[in-house]
Amino acid sequence: MSTCNLEDLFKEGVVLVKGLPGSGKTLLVAKAVSQFKKAAWFTFYETEDRLRKYLSSVGVNPPAYIFDLISVGGREAASFIVERVLQLKPDAVVIDGVNAISGEAERASTRHFLPRAF
Repeated sequence: MSTCNLEDLFKEGVVLVKGLPGSGKTLLVAKAVSQFKKAAWFTFYETEDRLRKYLSSVGVNPPAYIFDLISVGGREAASFIVERVLQLKPDAVVIDGVNAISGEAERASTRHFLPRAF
């Protein structure tokens, strides 16, 4: 069995991390992108303050830019993300809760397309 260096995987392009709530996705991704100086993190689940405190408490440097989109969804959120990425030109982009952007039809088709996470 071969091993994969997660940091190298993130340098290659788009990475989708899927798993059950509480399985460690946020910490896994935060550790992987902590190597980037200008990472932008868009979250639909946490406030900026709460995410910064959590990451600091587990010894991970928070990303340079954190945007909480808890009360935003759909096209408005997608437009905001695109505008900020073009403005900031970050080294890495994390969208925590990508399902919040897509409609129900897209979420249903994504469930069939993506393999199950164990």
